[in-house]
Amino acid sequence: MEEYLQPAIRELKGQKEGLGPGQVFHEFALFCDKQLQSPEAAEDMNRIKTVMDRKLQEYHDFAKLSKTDKSKGMRETYHRNARRAKTWYDLDNAEYERMRKGREQFLRQCLENYLLSLLASDEYNHDALRVFSLWLEYSDTPLANQAVKAYLKDVPSGKFALLMNQLSSRLQAEENDFQHLLMELVFRICVDHPFHGMHQIFAIQVSFAMFKCLYKQLQGRVYHLPTLVVGKSANVLCANNKVDEGSRYL
Repeated sequence: MEEYLQPAIRELKGQKEGLGPGQVFHEFALFCDKQLQSPEAAEDMNRIKTVMDRKLQEYHDFAKLSKTDKSKGMRETYHRNARRAKTWYDLDNAEYERMRKGREQFLRQCLENYLLSLLASDEYNHDALRVFSLWLEYSDTPLANQAVKAYLKDVPSGKFALLMNQLSSRLQAEENDFQHLLMELVFRICVDHPFHGMHQIFAIQVSFAMFKCLYKQLQGRVYHLPTLVVGKSANVLCANNKVDEGSRYL
C-alpha cells in the first residue's frame, strides 16, 4: 500500500474528479476491502485474543495464589509465575492492538475511498452497494461513521437512489450518528429523486395505517391478541417510522 497506492493518491495532486482519480480511489478502496475481509487476518486476531485472554486469566490465578498459599516458597513461585504470565499478556496485547488499529485504518480508508470513487466518476457506481453494506456492518463503530460523514454529503444522491428500499428499511427512531447520516441521505434522495424515494416513504406510512386498522379491529378481543401487546406494537412501529398524527391514513 505504501509502495503503490499512497504514491498514486499523491500523484493526483488534489484532483478528485475524472476517470483517472476514480480508478485510483476505487483500487485503493478495493485493496483495503480485501485486507479487511481477509480470513487469515481474522483468524490471527482471534488466535491472539484467545492466547491473550488465557494469559490474563493465568496472571489473575497466580496472583491470587501468591497471596493465599500458606507456604512462603509456593507464594514466591506463584508470584514469579504471575509476573511471567503478565509479561506474555502485555506482549500479546500489544500485538493485538497493533492488528486492531490496522483493521480500523483499512476500514476507514476503504469507506473513504469508495465514496471518493463515487464522487469522482460514474464508472464505479456499483461501489454504492458495497459502501452501504460495509457501513451497515460497522454502523455502531464511531470510526466508520466519521469516515462516511466526511464524504457522503458530497456524493450525488442519485448514486444511492436504487438502494432506497434498503436505506429506508434501516431508518429507526434512534439518536446516533448512523441514523442521522442515514436520514440526511434519505432526505436528499427524496428531494433530488422523488420518483425513486417518496414511494418508499409512502409505503412506510401505508404499512403503519394497515397495522393500525388491524389494531382497532382486534382491540378488546383478548382471544385474538392482547390489547396491551397490540397497543405497544403500534406505538413502537409509529415511533420507529416517525409518523405523526397528521400523516396517518386513518
